[in-house]
Amino acid sequence: MIRKNKESGKSNYEFMLDSTTTIAPIPDKPNLVLLRINIRQPNEKGMPTNQEADVLDEIENALVAAMESQFGGVYPGRVTVEGERWFHFYISTPTAGYEQTLAEVMANYPDYTFACRVAEDPEWKNYFKFLFPDPAQLQSMLNRRVVHELMKQGDQLTVPRPVAHWIYFKTQKDREAYWNVVKPKGFELVDMTTDEENSSEYPHSLWITRNDKVDYESIDECVLPLWALADEHNGNYDGWEAGLTQEA
Repeated sequence: MIRKNKESGKSNYEFMLDSTTTIAPIPDKPNLVLLRINIRQPNEKGMPTNQEADVLDEIENALVAAMESQFGGVYPGRVTVEGERWFHFYISTPTAGYEQTLAEVMANYPDYTFACRVAEDPEWKNYFKFLFPDPAQLQSMLNRRVVHELMKQGDQLTVPRPVAHWIYFKTQKDREAYWNVVKPKGFELVDMTTDEENSSEYPHSLWITRNDKVDYESIDECVLPLWALADEHNGNYDGWEAGLTQEA
C-alpha cells in the first residue's frame, strides 16, 4: 500500500519542488541557469507519457548531480509545459563552464534537443513566479509523486481499484456536511472517528473509499475536488492510498 501524506493549477503544468522552499532565496546563489529540453512524445496536454518518464527522470538526476558537484548549484525544481521541460538551477558565478557541463550530460541523450542560458535573479523571482505552487498545484504535484512510485513498481494505473481518502475537520458539523456532499458521488464510508484527547485543530476524521483509476489525470480528477471541498468545509485533506495492481 502507498499513501500520500499531507504535506487549481492548469492541468498541463507539472511542478517539482524540494526543501529549498524553506530557505529561498539563497544570497550567495544569485544567478539562475535555465535548461530547456524538448519532450519527444508529449501527450495532448504537452506532458510526457508514462513510457518517457523514466528517461526524463534519469536525465534530471544526471543534470542535478553534475551541477551540484561542479558548481555547488541549487536545484529548486522544474516546470513542464507545452512539450518542454525547464530545469532551474541557482549558482554563485555566471561562469560559461556550466554550458559545457550541461552539454556533456545531454550528450548521453542524443535524442533530446536542448538549450540553456543564465540570468541574474538575486531575489529568486523566477522561482517564486514559476516554481512555487499554489495549494491546488501542490496537491496535484503530490498526487503525481505517489503515482510515479506506483508506476515504478509495475502498477497497471488504468485498472480501477479501491482508493482510500482521509479528511480531517474542525467540527462534527463540518464533517457531516462534507460527507453529505461526497456520498452521492459514489464514495463509501469506512470510518468516522473523533480524537477528543488530541489537541489537533482537526480532531474529527473521515475515511472514505471509491473504485478509481490512479493514472495522473484520473487521480487528479478524483482528488482535487475532494481537496477543494475539504477547504470549503473547514477541513484538511490528508491523503490517499491505493493497493498495487499489476495485472489488468
